[in-house]
Amino acid sequence: MASILAVAMVVYVGEAICIAVYQHQQNRLRVMMRGALVGLVFNKTLQSQSNNHDRGKSVTLMNTDVDSLSGIGRMAHDIWAYFLELAIGMVILTSQVGWLSPVPLVIIVFCSRVSKYVAQHIHGRQKEWNAATQNRLSMITAFLGSIKTIKLLGISGSIAEYVASLRSTEIERAKSVRWIMVGYNASANFLGIFTPAITMILYRVLSQSHHSTIDAETAFTTIAVLSMVIHPANMIMTIIPRVVATFASFERLQNYLLEAPRQDQRVVLEDKPERLLPHGNTAAAISLEEVTVEADKTSAPALDRVTLEVERSSLVICAGPTGAGKTVLAKAILGEVAISHGTVKTASRRIGYCDQTPWLPNGSIRDVIYLNQLPMGDSTEIGSRGLNLSGGQKQRMALARMLYDECDIVILDDPFSSLDGRTEDQVINNLFGPEGIFHTRRSTVFWITNATNHFKLADSVVILENSRIKEHGHWSVLDSLPDASGKVMSDDSHEPGQVDAETSQLDAQKKKAKELDTRLDLNRKTGNLSLYGYYFKSAGLFNAIFMIGCTATYSFFITFPHYWLKRWTEADQNVEWLYMMVYGLLALFAWVATNGTMWSTFMLVTPRSGLFLHSKAPLSFFATTDIGVILNRFSQDIQLVDRDLPGAFQSLSNQIFKLLVQVSLLLAVQKLLLLTIPLCFVVICLVARVYFRTSRQVRIEELASRSAVFSQIVETVEGLITIRAFRWQSRCQSHFDRALDGSQGPLYLLSSLQRWLNLVLDLMVAAISVTIIALALFLRSTTTGAAVGVALNIILVTNTTIVRLVESWADFEVSLGAIERLKTLDEGIRKEDRPGEDNIPETSWPQRGGIVIDHVTAAYNGRSASLRNISLTIKAGQKVVVGKSTLLLSLLRLVEITGDISVDGVDLSRISRAAIREQCFITVPQDPMLLPDTPLRFSLDPSGKAEISQIVDALQKTGVWSLLCESNTANVAEVLDRKMSELPALSVGQLQLLGIARALVKKAVLGTKLKPVLLLDEATSSLDTATESLIHNLIDEEFSGQGYTVVAVAHRLGVVTGRMRPMDMVVMMADGAIRKVGGAEEVLGSDLVSSWTS
Repeated sequence: MASILAVAMVVYVGEAICIAVYQHQQNRLRVMMRGALVGLVFNKTLQSQSNNHDRGKSVTLMNTDVDSLSGIGRMAHDIWAYFLELAIGMVILTSQVGWLSPVPLVIIVFCSRVSKYVAQHIHGRQKEWNAATQNRLSMITAFLGSIKTIKLLGISGSIAEYVASLRSTEIERAKSVRWIMVGYNASANFLGIFTPAITMILYRVLSQSHHSTIDAETAFTTIAVLSMVIHPANMIMTIIPRVVATFASFERLQNYLLEAPRQDQRVVLEDKPERLLPHGNTAAAISLEEVTVEADKTSAPALDRVTLEVERSSLVICAGPTGAGKTVLAKAILGEVAISHGTVKTASRRIGYCDQTPWLPNGSIRDVIYLNQLPMGDSTEIGSRGLNLSGGQKQRMALARMLYDECDIVILDDPFSSLDGRTEDQVINNLFGPEGIFHTRRSTVFWITNATNHFKLADSVVILENSRIKEHGHWSVLDSLPDASGKVMSDDSHEPGQVDAETSQLDAQKKKAKELDTRLDLNRKTGNLSLYGYYFKSAGLFNAIFMIGCTATYSFFITFPHYWLKRWTEADQNVEWLYMMVYGLLALFAWVATNGTMWSTFMLVTPRSGLFLHSKAPLSFFATTDIGVILNRFSQDIQLVDRDLPGAFQSLSNQIFKLLVQVSLLLAVQKLLLLTIPLCFVVICLVARVYFRTSRQVRIEELASRSAVFSQIVETVEGLITIRAFRWQSRCQSHFDRALDGSQGPLYLLSSLQRWLNLVLDLMVAAISVTIIALALFLRSTTTGAAVGVALNIILVTNTTIVRLVESWADFEVSLGAIERLKTLDEGIRKEDRPGEDNIPETSWPQRGGIVIDHVTAAYNGRSASLRNISLTIKAGQKVVVGKSTLLLSLLRLVEITGDISVDGVDLSRISRAAIREQCFITVPQDPMLLPDTPLRFSLDPSGKAEISQIVDALQKTGVWSLLCESNTANVAEVLDRKMSELPALSVGQLQLLGIARALVKKAVLGTKLKPVLLLDEATSSLDTATESLIHNLIDEEFSGQGYTVVAVAHRLGVVTGRMRPMDMVVMMADGAIRKVGGAEEVLGSDLVSSWTS
């Protein structure tokens, strides 16, 4: 007997240890594969073409696709072991039931047909699901960078609806996959449930024909051996569709890695620093010879046979109308566009570059430069995309970073557009003056600008028109340029309060947002019933109850046959037909119940909860949260909701009910095992407590580290041109590698913790199994062979049940972290509207557009006022030009104010802020916010209420329609439904014309009975004179000329003086207060003009 116990102990303990070692090695392989794949994606991103890169693609590949592929190693090792286990099981089964042993194989072949169908059809559907996920994440990523503009435009509701529609599409794509998986599970469960029943019934029928009886030893040994056949067969049929499904991820990753990389076609001249060259050296720093750039063979070239030489240490200004090819010329010098013909030569591949839209990665200013104007100096967090900085500060910070890097060749793509006149003059003098930095460094500068008042600084001026150089020479000898248009002077350094207040508030909000997830997870108690209730609410109470009911039913009918088989082996032969019939019915009921569980989980609970929980992340939270955190919320957390949480919930309820039934039957056949229950309960509780507390903290670290990886990849995609211009690829790669290493550690620790849990529970079950064998050996007189058979068979499945119970409970608790974060957004984040601001205005408001501002003070955090006791009356139909954007933000209720603002007698403090922006105002911001992955129709009409004719009319009035249609016979609907990225390349000015077209469409949608106020926030600051004139002609014709009130923030003197009517007025402000109000000549002719404030 001692030898039997020793062998049993070696078998059970050895199995536990071997499984733990094997799974640990699998986890190591998984972590290594993830690191390698994520590294590949990032490295490819650094080499990708900047003009057609999808921001969301990299995020989806790193999250969904890499997670799917990282498990392929485990499946590859599992499958051959399962084939070996299946073969051994069949040999043993043959020794027990003879020629009936092929019965499981027949059923396996039948079920494999379903597995084959799944393998054939799941690939395409999984690919569509992943593509829908990528599309949603791409849109969210794009919206994040334009959240302020979204609110200015009053389209927050439309954006939320659009994201929700993408989410609905994603869930519909997921349903097609889940239907297949429900059918597959029905097939797999048929194998596991019916094989024992069919085999035992056939075996009994055969034994009756030989007038023999079925004994307990044969019956329970056969059932145990059948598990050795069924389990590996099931796993093989499970792995094959999963492997095929991962091919979709593999194909997406492979296609991404095989995309054509950016080809730098430049020829490098003598790569020697300017400052080391002898004086008088006139060798070209930049040379272009007959350069042609074509987007495609069917469209006109963006550059057409351009020949240009830029001498070393010279300043060349490039100007020209909108769409002339100025930015394309800069990108050609940077090697960012494909050259169809000609040659580009540069003295160095490393070039300082400042884009029109500054690229600022998240972090502190100390990483780059020092700015003492900010409240925390160079420790100030600039936020994602420089969220905590004003527009002018972003541009100056990008300039300072460029100067800090000391590049000999510099390309400036209109980097002063957000600066007011005085600040611009100061910066330009510091850069280009006689003692300026560029002059002392002998830098070569290629500056794109249409501000003709600065042309006198240039050694030469290049005028582009229709993709060709029209004129090239010194400014003094060129006579074809438009008149100079300067900017009104201001000094925003006199009013740091606005920036300081906003920055300090955003710093505090961002810090609070970053700490939110950690605090929620650490403080949350295991088994928080409110979270369970919240999830049941999201899933639907009926759906949840139905699923739990099916699970409980399945747990009973899948376990009770063990006890019924005991009764069968002990029953009289005359009633065996009854036992056989009930045994078959128990299998049928179990199969129906488990199919009901799978269907309700994946087709009822998952889609409903997925839609509900995704909607609980309001756009108002976006402005105060780091991009990586947001993407983690919408990728990792939503993936938990979609792919992990339903399965964890179903598994948890399943294991609970199965364990209850198994323990009941176990105690019924081996009552002495009651003595082990308290000890087992204590062990399980202690293990679970340690596991839950530790896994939660490790999970927090894992989520935070993933956020850092997401932030790094998104910021890299946005700054590809800048990164490659400065030759910062290796620096970005090292930063990313550190972030990736930081994310690998928690993932590896979490996997190791799960292995520890499995090992402890396996050893506990091994002790119980040895105890049962000992009881059978030493207390033979108190038990029967059938009872021992039932106990050992149940303990085999109880082992798995206990392990899966704790694991599924832990998985469910981890998933509840995502639920709580979404729940907190739903309940804890302060809504934008304050109490009393929930009134819905009448549909006929406003009818005139008169504005009364009465004693208004505006502040960003209640501490530093940007507007001080402002009172102003704007008559209906009047055009008003101001120099302070805070006034527009106050009208749009984007800053907190005291005092009253009314439009047509309606107090704005009593109206919903979203309704104010949607109905009362039409805003044209400096950033037109036309996202590449959105259809043209949605970009121009986010509300979806405009007729096609209204959209086309707006495009024709702005002159953009001819640029979008390749021919006169183009299908209008097809053009409007094309994504912005699929349309012909548009310049900054042409994109701004689309912004004006959007304003015209909104005007048409609101109708002729309404007179909303038109707000212009530096809408033409970075445009050439011709395009600016076109836009203001449209504004005068479509708005001012038709009685609409227009409020414009402008810096250019030409805008202020050239288009004012006698009834119009200019508001001069200084130190947050109104200094003078009157006509343009009256105000601008006073000595207060130098106090004009932006």
